[in-house]
Amino acid sequence: MIGGQSSFPDYASHLSSINEENFWPSFTDIMMVVVIVFLLSSTVAVLHNWDLSRQVQETAALEQQARERAEDLNLRRMLLQLELEEMQGRMEKTREALEAKTGQLEKREEDLAGAQGALAEQQTQLMDMQEEYARVQTEMKMNQDVSAERELELLEVQQQLEKMREESVLHEQMYVEVEKQQRQTREELELLQKEYEEMGEKYAALSKPARSPMGKVVAAVRHRKVDGQPSFMLKLPDAQQFESIGQEEMHQALSRLKEEHGDKLFVRIVIPMDSNLTYQEGWEFSLDLLRRYDYYYAD
Repeated sequence: MIGGQSSFPDYASHLSSINEENFWPSFTDIMMVVVIVFLLSSTVAVLHNWDLSRQVQETAALEQQARERAEDLNLRRMLLQLELEEMQGRMEKTREALEAKTGQLEKREEDLAGAQGALAEQQTQLMDMQEEYARVQTEMKMNQDVSAERELELLEVQQQLEKMREESVLHEQMYVEVEKQQRQTREELELLQKEYEEMGEKYAALSKPARSPMGKVVAAVRHRKVDGQPSFMLKLPDAQQFESIGQEEMHQALSRLKEEHGDKLFVRIVIPMDSNLTYQEGWEFSLDLLRRYDYYYAD
């Protein structure tokens, strides 16, 4: 020992510094591994949550489309049922009117046949009276001393002949009138027959293919009453959601779509359950809008 200090190196201090230098790199590696595991776990969790959110949004969109499709199908069923009932009622009334006109025509034909028979009988009687008149005149010429009674008989025969002539004229006028009525009845019958055929064609048109938005440009209209006043919302084909709109602006927008797309325009009517509309109001609004702009009612 020199000057109170040992000449040998301090190994304890050297070993302590070596252990301290080896500890921190290991601790740093462990913390880096922990951070990497945390980042990977967080990334997986975020991706999983994003996928679940996307699935929820797609499910909600599909449910909304299904509800709109169900409302559209229900509205179409009600419209078709009302149109069918109305068409059946009109066809029944037309059929009854046709049967009544047919009965009237048959009765008038019978009256005409009776009038023709009466006219033929009157004409036969007239010819007989003319022959009798000629015979009496011949007898008068042959017998200048015919009695006053014969003259009276001749006068009576002349009066009867004149009466028969007047009756013949009346029967001819009646025959003309009956023919005129028969012609009018036939024209009415032809008009009724034509209307009945047109209604049959309209009735057959109900069996044409069902109305569908497939391959069409879809515009949706939502109608309800708010505080007793009509409210309208419109979703254009390229829009993502409904927008409030006035009635006149709605018709102008639908008219532009009709001019642009023609028979490709499909108009979806949405009547919410809480619309405060009566069934008749909803039906009249839907039928008016479809007949104006929807491709299915273009004809």
